[in-house]
Amino acid sequence: MIKEDKKRKDGVFNVNNSLPNLFVDDIRVSIRNDNIATLNFFSDSPEGKYEQTRVTTKKERLKGFIEILCRYTDYYPTKPAEDKEEEKKKKK
Repeated sequence: MIKEDKKRKDGVFNVNNSLPNLFVDDIRVSIRNDNIATLNFFSDSPEGKYEQTRVTTKKERLKGFIEILCRYTDYYPTKPAEDKEEEKKKKK
């Protein structure tokens, strides 16, 4: 748990009902050297992909978001074998 999470009141969500709902078809994720993650959400159209919204957060928080998505979709992907081998080589 991130230090800031402890300061928040559990279960309190202030919802902004005036925000639009966006349907997206694709997501791109990039992580900077300072562990800030940017998520770009795109929608497909006949003319190409159009960015609908962009979200920036800390890499550690992004991991928490991913855990929530996995839990709600009941989908827990495994790391590809080639990535596991590369990690082992780096540790040596």
